Amino acid sequence: MPMFKVTCKWNGKPWEKDIEAEDEADCTEHMCLFGVLVGKVDIQDSQLTEIKEKKQCQGTHMQT
Repeated sequence: MPMFKVTCKWNGKPWEKDIEAEDEADCTEHMCLFGVLVGKVDIQDSQLTEIKEKKQCQGTHMQT
């Protein structure tokens, strides 16, 4: 499964994560779901870039 580097402003602060997802739409859904789970969040200026070198993901779709 592809990995995506996500950068954005999360409640006004720079935020960067690597997310394993099927495609960009799935990656966006993971990011928004995570925002819902942690509480009210304002996501701005989001950018998704597919990571060509696959990193090992340890038991979760979202690495922290």
